[in-house]
Order: sequence, then structure tokens, then C-alpha cells
Amino acid sequence: CDWSSDVCSSDLEEFLLLADRLGVPVAILSCRVSLATARERIAQRKREALDPSEATEAVLEQQWRAIEPLGEAEASLQINSSDPEEVAAALRTTR
Repeated sequence: CDWSSDVCSSDLEEFLLLADRLGVPVAILSCRVSLATARERIAQRKREALDPSEATEAVLEQQWRAIEPLGEAEASLQINSSDPEEVAAALRTTR
């Protein structure tokens, strides 16, 4: 697992086992975005200089290579985070 990426599959498995043991429901919201859109968002944040994010093109490239897709057993709800209507619909269903 590369700790500079978000969540490793082994961490996720451990989390799901804990939730199951505690009887807590789990929902995973996996947001998809194209690499081009992610790059543009980083560039826009840099231009505006208002975002405290430390994301750079280098960080994006590293994280993009380290992405581990969610498995079927994880029952994820995947949305296109570039589509505001899809994001809003997903948020309505998770409340």
C-alpha cells in the first residue's frame, strides 16, 4: 500500500469487517473523474490561490497510478463527480 494514496484495499477490508462486527451499515461513495478534469481542477485551484490543498500535478500522477478499484463485494455507489446532477442525486440517496 502506498500511504500517499487514499485508502488501500487491505485497509478497506479491515474497515468493512469492523463495520460488520459492529452491525453498522456501510456505504462507499466512489467519485470518478477523468484525468484531464482532475488536472484542470488542480490548475484552477493554483490560479485562484484560495485552496489549502497540497495537490499538485505530481501528487495527482502518483495517486492516479495507485488507484485500486473497488470490488463487487464492496457494493459501491459510483458517480461521475464532473456531473453536478449526478452528484446531487447521489447525495439525496445517501441521506
